[in-house]
Amino acid sequence: MRKLLRQIVFLVLMGALVVVSGGCGGGSDSQYPVVNADGAVLPKDPTNWTKAEKLAWINQGSLLLDQMVSQEFRGRMTGDIGYERAARWAAANFKAWGLEPLDGSYFQDFNISYSMPVNKSPVIKILVNGEIWKSTENGDYIDDEFVKDIMSAHGTNTGTVRSKVTFLGYGIDATGDNVYANSEFKHINQATVYRNDFNEYVGLTWDAGADPAKDAPKKTPLDVANRVVIFRNATPNSLGNVDYRPSPIIGGALEPEDYKYTVGNDWIRHDEHYIKIGVARQRKAAGVLYNQMVANPNIRYQPSVGDTPFQIALVGSIGRNTDDGTLSETTYTNGTGDSKLLNDLFAKQLEIEAASGGTKHTLTDLIARARTVKSPYPGGDGPVRTVPMKNFGDGKGQVPDYPQFLYQATADLFKGPDSTEGALKSPYDKNYDASIATNSFNFDDSIEIEITTEAESAEDAKGMNVIGLVRGSEFPDEYVIYMTHFDHCGFVGPYMTAGAADNGGGSTANMIAARYAAMMAAAGNKPKRSLVFILDGAEESGMNGAKKAAAWFADNGREKVKAVFHTDSSFGKGNGNISLSTSMTTPLAPLVDDLLDSNQGRGHPWGYDASDIYPGATITMRSPTATRAAKYVGRPRTDTAAWQDADMPFVIDVSAREQDSTTSLYHAPYNDRNYVSDRLLAILGIATANNMYTVANK
Repeated sequence: MRKLLRQIVFLVLMGALVVVSGGCGGGSDSQYPVVNADGAVLPKDPTNWTKAEKLAWINQGSLLLDQMVSQEFRGRMTGDIGYERAARWAAANFKAWGLEPLDGSYFQDFNISYSMPVNKSPVIKILVNGEIWKSTENGDYIDDEFVKDIMSAHGTNTGTVRSKVTFLGYGIDATGDNVYANSEFKHINQATVYRNDFNEYVGLTWDAGADPAKDAPKKTPLDVANRVVIFRNATPNSLGNVDYRPSPIIGGALEPEDYKYTVGNDWIRHDEHYIKIGVARQRKAAGVLYNQMVANPNIRYQPSVGDTPFQIALVGSIGRNTDDGTLSETTYTNGTGDSKLLNDLFAKQLEIEAASGGTKHTLTDLIARARTVKSPYPGGDGPVRTVPMKNFGDGKGQVPDYPQFLYQATADLFKGPDSTEGALKSPYDKNYDASIATNSFNFDDSIEIEITTEAESAEDAKGMNVIGLVRGSEFPDEYVIYMTHFDHCGFVGPYMTAGAADNGGGSTANMIAARYAAMMAAAGNKPKRSLVFILDGAEESGMNGAKKAAAWFADNGREKVKAVFHTDSSFGKGNGNISLSTSMTTPLAPLVDDLLDSNQGRGHPWGYDASDIYPGATITMRSPTATRAAKYVGRPRTDTAAWQDADMPFVIDVSAREQDSTTSLYHAPYNDRNYVSDRLLAILGIATANNMYTVANK
């Protein structure tokens, strides 16, 4: 009801506060209105904004974001009609505000393959001896808009698959046999491969009468062809996709601050969701139950294998308070791997083994072994973990969470160094045999999983970036760029994922910066270098848009790109206290002092006291920091990587967050308008526009 009322209010406001675009050339025609909020103009005194001037720009941001997350734009999944509508609307705004097209068009087109679940959530059934034991259709698992045990996954196919089941832990094969992962990340320095004998496509077994707590296991490759596989996100050590070095180390010893990023190199390929899923599909798995509850964790479209529709479904926990079983829209517990459905599968496997009189003991043996694994304290002699007890909100009270226990045991066995000293001197770390870390196994043949999904798919759809330009007065062919990804995740079954925080908020800040910069230029204050505003597509499904944009600028002279500002996921709606932060790659370090004296440094043009727009609120400016060029600003699956891979590591990451904000779930239905503050977007956009001028005039 609140969403319906908000949409009605939005339409009324739009009728009063917008100018309808007509005849926008360059392919920018749009049936949706250009947003020009009343009073959102240049301040009379840029150093002393009035309350009314601030509120007008806050309203400008509010109206922009309202339209971005509207039902008409369908969650802006690149390739879907909703994204195209949003792109044409944004281009119409750029044209109406006086921004020029780049290279003759407001659009950069690219191809994209995508698959988006629609209409209904996946139907998941657990069958035992051919009979349905648990089923989403029978209400065994929760599937509300904001509270879930299961969720649709992008990249899946329309159809039904029914198969036996294999548990693969974290789903990693770090060996040289993993051709798919190694080829996708072939630019990573191969000299830094770390523990490359770790392979969870291997199962451990013990003969009857053996003691799993003491005796060495047998290692047997697991053939996952025509089976549904289960694995979770992340890696079993603490190093993942943020610990990524894009270039090889040329000779000599590593500097201490470099060590962990080098260790992380071998893990980036295994921390990428689409890599794990792609490896399973290459090995002819029938589908994946992914223990991760985000609608589209950079999953690429996975076409069917022959006549079998490859299925992906997400299992975990969203909105469930695991302490007392109550349901909460803002509780996100999946980060620990909690899953009622997986817990049921493990419980059934243990029940079958217990009833076998000892003839079946696979999972029982693995748990016995895991009970002996010591936590990775210095020296390698920490205490053993106990099986965690969880309340899955089903009213049955505390029950053992065996899947989580096996994840923890693998992580304990596989704990990597947390410092250079630890890596070089730790006997625990050096002596461990990674080849037997796995806790993978085949479930009993009597257990099957059936998954049914309906999805919209296209293997050659059209995506597009939206680009507007404020022409420079002295060096028009040199560029300062502001880039934010414009897409989100469309639908997950019947539920739209609006992407208000990721990255509607960042895109709104971009459009505010664009309009503000265009106004400054029109008023006679033109930047010396051209300012470019890019709303790019497909960040959530392969970074196709960022790669397209980076390639264009590289082909036209990468030396002409002086800086790339970037925002992803600025959000929060709390007590009004706004914090802005900036980090940049080393080549831009000389700009630190300039930015400190600009609007993302020591002071925002609105001042530190924001109580005139929210009682008691403040604006805090964090000092800009410069990061070594060898480390990405952002993550390898964030758009900044495309620019750095194109040898343009001139990235300034800018973000804003409202403190004490309500938690918003990433890539899910309630990452919606209610979790993003209007004032935050205007503050970030105007600060970034001023900062772009600072760099452009340097």
